[in-house]
Amino acid sequence: VEPASGESDAALAQRRAEAVRDYLVRVWKIDASRITVTSAMLPAHPSNRSIADGREENRRVELSSNDLAVLAPVRRVSKRARLIPDPISVLPKVEPANASVVKITSSDGRLVASEQVASSSTMTWRPRTGEIAALLNAGQRRLVVAASSGEGEQYREARHVIGLRRSTASDGDAEADTIRERHRLVFFDFDDDKISATDAPYMEALQARLRTTSKITVTGYTDRIGDRSYNTSLATRRASRVAETIKERIVPEQVVERGAGPELIHNNDLPEGRMYNRTVVIDVATPRAALQGEE
Repeated sequence: VEPASGESDAALAQRRAEAVRDYLVRVWKIDASRITVTSAMLPAHPSNRSIADGREENRRVELSSNDLAVLAPVRRVSKRARLIPDPISVLPKVEPANASVVKITSSDGRLVASEQVASSSTMTWRPRTGEIAALLNAGQRRLVVAASSGEGEQYREARHVIGLRRSTASDGDAEADTIRERHRLVFFDFDDDKISATDAPYMEALQARLRTTSKITVTGYTDRIGDRSYNTSLATRRASRVAETIKERIVPEQVVERGAGPELIHNNDLPEGRMYNRTVVIDVATPRAALQGEE
């Protein structure tokens, strides 16, 4: 509860905690015997009580567990695939040297392109993205290019494998042959740059995935509460704390730290949004070869 807002009834804090417990039991089917309910007048780390935003945040229920995995962040991975087909040029050489018929088929016999080509001319096939995607989805990566003379007197054939230059994006943009990932540490207390016990295992997992060839940008954020210049300093301290922790285990090729301050990446009109804004975002770009076999 928040006494500064007139909430002086300790029983109200108890009822709020019990309401959350009842929800967990009813909706998530958690055994009530696993949940212990306690109450207090203020949180262990209260927000700024001198302003309305802070007092609003102090009217909350907090969850903790003896098993950090229960409250661990959910890992979300999103991947996008984009095909940019290269053109294929065919210069048929058949006898007699007149017009040729060029056909491009998949290895299972599916016709994908056909054109009559004049003598000494080149056929250029510019496949659409959908055509190549359909072939790859069907497991077809080999193309058969066949040319025959107009009279059918000579037939020549060549085979071409569709080469793939891959890139992967995980919650971010993609670079050729680079895996880009975005990680977030979201459990920073109000006005604090310490990495929380909840975020510590996630931080260890991130360190294990980094390589010396990784390039990292660490960006710290704060909520809108307080002086902007102070918030920028706090955000910078959060970013520096995370960057220093990363380098305790491995020193990547490039580590850039920045404090974005109260740049609002969540809705700060809501208490939850302000808490989520107390975060550090870690953008990682690692050459694919360095993570071979770990994707």
